[in-house]
Amino acid sequence: MIFKLARKTLGCLFSFLFIVLLVVSGAVWATLRFLPVYIEDAVEDRTGFSADFDNLRVKLFRSAVEMPDAIIENPLEFNERTFIDLAYLNIEFQPASLFGDPLVIDEFDLEIRRIGYVTAPDGRNNAQVFFQTLQSGERDGAEDGEKKESEEEPRMILIKEFSLKIDSITVVDFSRSTPRVREYATDIEMELENVTDATEVLQPLSEEMRRLGLSFVFNGFLEGMLAIDNYRDIANSLLPDTVNSLEGRAKTVVEGAEKTGKVIKNVFETLNED
Repeated sequence: MIFKLARKTLGCLFSFLFIVLLVVSGAVWATLRFLPVYIEDAVEDRTGFSADFDNLRVKLFRSAVEMPDAIIENPLEFNERTFIDLAYLNIEFQPASLFGDPLVIDEFDLEIRRIGYVTAPDGRNNAQVFFQTLQSGERDGAEDGEKKESEEEPRMILIKEFSLKIDSITVVDFSRSTPRVREYATDIEMELENVTDATEVLQPLSEEMRRLGLSFVFNGFLEGMLAIDNYRDIANSLLPDTVNSLEGRAKTVVEGAEKTGKVIKNVFETLNED
């Protein structure tokens, strides 16, 4: 009798656990299945740039995230649609580190097929607009344009192996009377170890872009990053020559204009006295 009761109890318990397992599995499957849609909507809502992340896959047993053939597109006012054409992204992380600090990533592989650096007819470029709207959390022209200040300290991240490849960069300028399109085939390939700071990636990348004569593209992205609270100091550290030289030239022009104005004023005053 006791054994019979025990079998019934265990049977009910296993049935309950099986149902719970099915519900949890269904919830996890649904979350992972529609995760790309959630991220695409979040990107577009926050920036106005549309995205296609349909190939995003979370590999639970491998503790990895894979995303081949993804794209981020510019808003329609930029005329040229491609912003980032991603060939492949692979991130392998340590699950236990998700609940600690730092977050440990064993491998971070990023291959970009093409970057589109586009200047709209009104003079704005897509890189700056993307970062500025990402920081504000809203599209340009939305009803509430106030920026949301970051309240939490950024989490520490350790990337044991980092690799980056950029195949090509397209520069399009619609602000000119005749739109100009330039294609650059790049051979940028970087491999780094034990990365803990964005500067460790951006500094060698800036050198590669300078080597290719594309510093103006890299600086455009950095100027956009100035809008991001957590990256403002990094962008400033990599932009001193460009920003300071421009500010210095502007100051020199203003001071020169003021001195010239004073000279002209003195000349007129002298003539009037005569």
